[in-house]
Amino acid sequence: MAELIPSVIDRLEKAVRLESQGELQRARVGYRAVVDQHPEAPEALSLLGQLECRLGDHNAAVFHLRRAARLAPGRPDIHLGLGNALNNAGENRAAVRSYLDAVRADPAFAPGYVSLGKVLVQNGQHEKALRVLERARQLDPSYPQVHYELGVFFKAQGRIEPAIAALLNCIRLDGDYESAHFEIAGLFILQGAYADALDHLHCHVQKHPADANAWVAQAVAYLGIDKLDEAAESVEHALQLNPAHSMALTQLGHICLARADRPGAQRAYNAALAANHSNALAHVGQAEVYALQGQQKAAVKHMSGAGDPRHHDLPTLQAYCRVLQSLNRTGHAIGLLVKRLARRCDSAAGRSSCHYLVGDLYAARGDFAEAFRHYQNANALQIKNFDGDAFEEQLKRSLSFFTPAKVTRLSRAKTSLRPIFITGLSGAALQLIRCLLAQHPDVLCAKGSLTLADIAAKLPAHLGSPHAYPEALSAARASELGALADQYIQQNFHGKQPLVLLDHSPDNWMFLGLGAQLFPGMRIVDVVSSPLFAAMDLYCHELHAPESGYSSSLRDIGRVTRGFATLMAHWHDLNEFNSLEVRLDSLLKNPRAVSRRLFAYAGLNWQPEFADFFDQRVTDRTRLQHLRDLQERFGAFEPFAKDFLLAHEGQ
Repeated sequence: MAELIPSVIDRLEKAVRLESQGELQRARVGYRAVVDQHPEAPEALSLLGQLECRLGDHNAAVFHLRRAARLAPGRPDIHLGLGNALNNAGENRAAVRSYLDAVRADPAFAPGYVSLGKVLVQNGQHEKALRVLERARQLDPSYPQVHYELGVFFKAQGRIEPAIAALLNCIRLDGDYESAHFEIAGLFILQGAYADALDHLHCHVQKHPADANAWVAQAVAYLGIDKLDEAAESVEHALQLNPAHSMALTQLGHICLARADRPGAQRAYNAALAANHSNALAHVGQAEVYALQGQQKAAVKHMSGAGDPRHHDLPTLQAYCRVLQSLNRTGHAIGLLVKRLARRCDSAAGRSSCHYLVGDLYAARGDFAEAFRHYQNANALQIKNFDGDAFEEQLKRSLSFFTPAKVTRLSRAKTSLRPIFITGLSGAALQLIRCLLAQHPDVLCAKGSLTLADIAAKLPAHLGSPHAYPEALSAARASELGALADQYIQQNFHGKQPLVLLDHSPDNWMFLGLGAQLFPGMRIVDVVSSPLFAAMDLYCHELHAPESGYSSSLRDIGRVTRGFATLMAHWHDLNEFNSLEVRLDSLLKNPRAVSRRLFAYAGLNWQPEFADFFDQRVTDRTRLQHLRDLQERFGAFEPFAKDFLLAHEGQ
């Protein structure tokens, strides 16, 4: 602005402030007034040109920025602005020349290389684009956008791991880079890392609550970890923003199916296809509904509408193959998935989920040896978080700390709340009991936002104790524990206090001592299955929660089942604990009697129609048939589970 007199500089700075405040039209008037008075001032021309670009008048932007570039050929930022305007106007080749002018003016100008790389990608010059973007990263590794553009580039190339690494670098440099949060969440969903995806989606929707696509992605992630209520809330947000959002309606169909609401699923998929008839996932969902209803012709019609399965993304292909199984075309489904695995085009997590599904398909055919081989491959690709020695040390500390004499001396929160904590190692059994009790209108299920395991990890910091859990409880005051109990209720139940609060988090059994201090009147429903059933349920199902790291090794699972039996026996021996044992075998033999006893324990009025829950169809079978099938299937894997059996017996 050196060529301008002070009064004109003041007018230009005022226009800049107006633009920063969102007063774009007033800023445009201010810039134009300065340009009219000083048509040879490159700074004023550049600012006006960039504002015209923001306002969508790309021809005017190009006109002003070209004049600015002629007047100040050594200004890389002006050449960059001209390149952006030309690119927006569809003049890609001219944009490339301007970006080259920018980096010639300053060979260390990283933003010029980034924009050049982006337009080269648009022009299909991918190798050259990668070299240019890498050059930008070398010049300025602290520039967030270069990492973002590299992440987007790698994602488009199907290179998931380097894409995630680049986007994480972007977020480390700028935690508020919303686009990076959204992009990396999509990649985590592709990998099956749903919890990680949710962390980034929460960041994105906080800044962009009107982004319907982000709410849909959040629903997908919640569905991936079986949080149906949260998934439904996310879909509701998306549909409020856009009632005809095809993918939001598709996810609503998935939620209805998971809740065994087939009419609701059918309506949702129909609405999704009305909004976008080429929505392959909605076609597959509708085909699944028809297949479950025994309407094979209608199911096949929708499978055809889904298009060529070889071109589906992995989640759609997996849904497609599950429908093929219900249409008695299991061999075709296996063939499609095996070919997909041979291509090695998916991430390790994606290939793992593929192996799990192929294992299920072989097991359904009775080929347990081949099924087990795929389960082994699936688990070999899982991240191994389990530290067996640390696990057993934690068990020993809990056993020695929570003795009858010591428990009576510990402080307790003052609360009348008596939540029910469901314990057990079989995810299928835990989910069954949760859903059974959740039929009652006076039952509210925890969101899982804050588990007992989370509180145990944060306990030393909260109490200011130098000791870890459980020893930190020795110095806890009733008021401090009461604050933690209130936090648990607020985060998991949004402060609501119905008749029964229900928590079925997988790690509850490890932290029942903490639960008793937070909620002195708590109750425990201990779902007991055979060790082999629990082990194979863990091994043969894809688990996404961090606490499931041991699922990758049968020997590790054996250590866990042995520790579970020891610790649960200890909890039952403590008079402080009010518990009910629900044996899976008894439930399968006499579901009505067991469910009556369960509702009575929870203090809930039992209605005969609650027993109909077991006769509801969840796939092509009822809930009870499904659980019996699992029991038979897992029993067939005993010859392959020697490592588990030895570890479970302590050998």
